[in-house]
Amino acid sequence: MVRRKRRRRVMSRPYSSINITSLGDISLSLLLGFLVITPVVIEAISSTLPRSGVGPSSGEVRQDVVVVLTAEGKVLVNGEEVGEEGLPSKLDELFPPGAERKVLFTGAAEVGYDRVVHIMDLLKENGVEKIGIR
Repeated sequence: MVRRKRRRRVMSRPYSSINITSLGDISLSLLLGFLVITPVVIEAISSTLPRSGVGPSSGEVRQDVVVVLTAEGKVLVNGEEVGEEGLPSKLDELFPPGAERKVLFTGAAEVGYDRVVHIMDLLKENGVEKIGIR
C-alpha cells in the first residue's frame, strides 16, 4: 500500500488578523483634512448678534414689508394691490425716514424671470437695501 503525502493547504484556515496600516492612513488623512478645513468653516459662519437695548421694544412686534408678484402680474405690498408706478410712494409710506429698508419678496412660479428681476430692480431703485426672497 502506497501512502500519499498530505499536502497542507496554507489558505485552508481562516485568516483572523486585520491589517491596520490602511486604517491608520485613512484616519490620519481625515484628521489632516478636518484640521485644514475647520478654520475656513469657522470664518464662513460669522454672524452679527443684536446688541441689548437696540430694536423694537418688548411690546412692539415688527413686521417686514412683503412684496408679492402674482401669476396675473399684479404687485401686492402687504396684501394691498399696488401698480408699478405706485410702488415708490407705497414704500415711502411704509418706511419712516432713515429706517433700514428690508423687504421680503415672493414671485409666483408662473411669472417670467425677467418680470421678477424688473420688480426687484424697482425695489432697489426706490431705496430697498435688503431683499429676502421666499
